[in-house]
Amino acid sequence: EFRCDARMTPGRLEDVLVARGIQGVLIPPQPIQPDWGRFDWSRFSVVRLGRSPTVPAAHVVTTDQVHNTLTAFEAMRARGYQRIGFVGIDAPSDYRWLFDAGFLRAQMTMAPKGRLPIIGLDPLNPHASQRELMRWLKKEKPDAVLTPISVELPDMLAKCGCRVPEDIGLATVGDLNGKIDAGIFQNPQEIGRVAMLMLASLITDNDRGVPTILREVLIRGQWTDGTTLPRRNG
Repeated sequence: EFRCDARMTPGRLEDVLVARGIQGVLIPPQPIQPDWGRFDWSRFSVVRLGRSPTVPAAHVVTTDQVHNTLTAFEAMRARGYQRIGFVGIDAPSDYRWLFDAGFLRAQMTMAPKGRLPIIGLDPLNPHASQRELMRWLKKEKPDAVLTPISVELPDMLAKCGCRVPEDIGLATVGDLNGKIDAGIFQNPQEIGRVAMLMLASLITDNDRGVPTILREVLIRGQWTDGTTLPRRNG
């Protein structure tokens, strides 16, 4: 594993990879990307784990965000929740996040009066959107919330006076290792395994650099019951 920092600059990293005869590079999700500068991607086969690393525009293996959100929405409805809201990231034009697209599609199965507007929190500091969340909760009165923000949101809801799960149910399409234990298990081991298989194939084919035609392999997750979203239909 290599981490780009003040000492291991992208230029230095390229030299190290070439010196060690490393032919393939796997880029994991990362909120802040290094400045790759003149890094010569044509020397390597490259696969991205998720869409958050936007450079280089290499092949992607990631979770199926749209399908997972549809699955979670249906599971929440089946457990008795009627006013399901979605708290996401305030990046509507950002292709890296497609959870909201799945949520909007899922809402089409409901009558218009039951469709709640999406609220997006600050992508770098969700807590900065505390007031917006409070206003949204008071206006929309959801009985459950679906979110990819599994770490910060439970504390934010508590500050709004919402008890989970007594006042509001909570499920995630993000990380189940956070403070939300109901939602989608993304099958991370399978995502990693498939990414390595793709990378090995690219190396074998001598397929280097940024591809002309980009491939995306999407791994579906499964619903997992948890204490943050108990059944409400008897």
